[in-house]
Amino acid sequence: MPPAVLLSLAHHAEPIERVSPAQLHDLWRLYQEEWWTKGRTLDETRRAVEGAQLLFGYQEKRTGKLVGFTRVLTDFVVTGLVMDVIVAREWRGTGMGKALIDRVVGHPQLRRNKRLELYCRRELIPFYEKWGFQTASGPVVPMRRLQEG
Repeated sequence: MPPAVLLSLAHHAEPIERVSPAQLHDLWRLYQEEWWTKGRTLDETRRAVEGAQLLFGYQEKRTGKLVGFTRVLTDFVVTGLVMDVIVAREWRGTGMGKALIDRVVGHPQLRRNKRLELYCRRELIPFYEKWGFQTASGPVVPMRRLQEG
């Protein structure tokens, strides 16, 4: 990444670990722009944020607007599940996604976990492989049960 892009990120956005009520609305709006989160209600967004053990975000310094976010569900021992890595469209290509994942994998409490997991589209696999994420192989496969309601 060119230093100018990282410099721009550092000068125009700052990391956060909590989401204000206004930023909760920003997050909900970001969710409405993505196929995998479109349709989440504001209440579901609030409950998902409240249920996460760790939050990682970036806000614009000038406005306080949330422009990058991810959350982690974890037991702080065995597994941490990285969820909802999302960057506002106008901030893509600035290194914010990299900065979010750097913060996750470098977090002192998560470094003690035996593993971190995430779900992503196939085209994003090379992005996450830079941090050592691998596609599932071996005798264990992820399973999912969809619930109504």
